[in-house]
Amino acid sequence: MRQLASRQIALAPAEIYRFFDTLNDASCAARRFIVLGRPEALSIVQRSRRWHVRTAEIRPFDSVMAQSWLQKWNASQPSRRTVSWETIEDANLAALTQTPVLLFMAAFALSEPACDPELERIS
Repeated sequence: MRQLASRQIALAPAEIYRFFDTLNDASCAARRFIVLGRPEALSIVQRSRRWHVRTAEIRPFDSVMAQSWLQKWNASQPSRRTVSWETIEDANLAALTQTPVLLFMAAFALSEPACDPELERIS
């Protein structure tokens, strides 16, 4: 494993094979896995016929798409705190919402009943 940046890693081909073999062995009809990565990083997996792996490209959200997603999130999570676009902006997270998985993580964290946006503010 080689360090690329402060929080990025690159796996050697043998490590990728071990990782996906482990996921394959642990998966069943009731348990599936999602692996997020850059297209270049998953190219070895796409070329291999060793595993039944589906890939999807996740495109960036604009603010309208992010706000629409938030409305759907709030509607689907009635037991959680509502997260408004203003809450996202107040927490200085609007720039991150272009990445759908980061929008989900922000919404999940900010919708926790005990979450106080003022305490969670990111500078």
